[in-house]
Amino acid sequence: SEAVLLVDASTMQVVDANAAAGELFGEPTQRLVGRAFPFGVSPTSHRDVEDAVATARASGRAGDVRVLLASGIEARVAASCFRQDAATFLLVRYATQAPVVGAAVAASPVAELLERAPDAFVVTDADGIIQSANRAFLDLAQLA
Repeated sequence: SEAVLLVDASTMQVVDANAAAGELFGEPTQRLVGRAFPFGVSPTSHRDVEDAVATARASGRAGDVRVLLASGIEARVAASCFRQDAATFLLVRYATQAPVVGAAVAASPVAELLERAPDAFVVTDADGIIQSANRAFLDLAQLA
């Protein structure tokens, strides 16, 4: 239900975005990919987002920062940094008061598909506490 952007840390361009991000920023998800990050925040919050990203790059994770989006919506932004292969990425999460995408997604066929997916999939809360995981993740982590 939260908007999530995957940003290449070296180019600061959006590599991927979920459907909630498209809805939050009022654009199709495909149009978000390739855009320079940060975008969609008010000029007064631009620096706060940049500081959160800098903190995530330095320490691996930045806590929630309250920002005002260009649309006038208040959001909490959190960023984390991770490496995959030879690249470094930022995972940027925008949480608003009301869910951007309805809770029906959790009970949708997508949830069932992820449960049966061959790839490991895990959902955590903002503190990194695992909320759910599919069978492939449990197998990978060697958990019952």
